[in-house]
Amino acid sequence: MLKRIKTMTYDSWANFLQIATVIFAAILIWVQIQSGKEKDLAAKADKKIIAEINLKVEQESLKRIEAETKLLNLQKRIAWRHFDNDKFVRVLEGRDKGNVEILYFNHDNEAYLLAYSIWMALQAAGWNVNSPVTGKNDDPLGHPLPFDLREGGMIMSDDARIIVAVSDKTEPKPYDKNTPLSTLLAAFETCEIKFIQTIPHERIRPSTGTIKIIVGSRL
Repeated sequence: MLKRIKTMTYDSWANFLQIATVIFAAILIWVQIQSGKEKDLAAKADKKIIAEINLKVEQESLKRIEAETKLLNLQKRIAWRHFDNDKFVRVLEGRDKGNVEILYFNHDNEAYLLAYSIWMALQAAGWNVNSPVTGKNDDPLGHPLPFDLREGGMIMSDDARIIVAVSDKTEPKPYDKNTPLSTLLAAFETCEIKFIQTIPHERIRPSTGTIKIIVGSRL
């Protein structure tokens, strides 16, 4: 064997080296290809992970935006339920005074505070108004009617308005007449207190000359 290797010609060695170089280059290329495939797979896996993370971040961001939007809408809806008492009283000053009874939804601290804020403002303006109570009417058949329906004869809207119930007739805009109802509604409107006027069923109607203010839950 050694004798054969010794007797190899220059051309044979050259051919051998060329073949060896080609084989080495092929192996190197194959290794690079395999390495590239592994890198591609790793890159695809990384892209998938990144896409999943971005999707979760986007979903959480949308949830946060939705929650913030709902909160802002709720705040706008109920902001009026904390009004400026001094402004309210100023509207009442110098105008005809009246008799008012105020009812509020029981077991609701916010409704209680709003009812008492209105009561104090009316008292300060010299109106004849008793302390707020939780209700006066019960269904004769014992049905568990909603508070606003039981006391005002109607259901509050989504804006959680106040029901202003009277015995004879409601008051159209503008609220500029020198009557107790017109004066009260002008004060409500000036302080952006949302309300609904109604003449309820005879059984739950306030007495003539009395305005009934019904404060329900804000939610």
